[in-house]
Amino acid sequence: MFDSFVCGSIHWVFRDEDTCVNGIGSFNFENEQFSHLSLPPRYDEDDVTLTVFEGCLGVSFFNTSSDPQLEIWVMKEYGNRQSWTKQFTGKNLGFGNLYVPSALDFLEQWIDLDDEQS
Repeated sequence: MFDSFVCGSIHWVFRDEDTCVNGIGSFNFENEQFSHLSLPPRYDEDDVTLTVFEGCLGVSFFNTSSDPQLEIWVMKEYGNRQSWTKQFTGKNLGFGNLYVPSALDFLEQWIDLDDEQS
């Protein structure tokens, strides 16, 4: 359930029913405190999948509309909302019914392979 362990904390997506806004909840094991983080700009109302990407907290958004698109964002500086950086945008990927975490695993392996060939 928690595949996003970063900076000593587990993370999950939550939805505030009062504001209808999504966010990221976390629990830090060292100080035993709960806290929350913001999602990248403009994505606080979409479906989100959390992951760890190159050692940083990452989120993916997969839009299944008539123009399917996968986006991956990474929080480069943990806890800093302004550090969300878009790492990947893919359209017409041909994955069909895509399970997003599998796509993230595939993408990270693809990037690693690309680095090895350089």
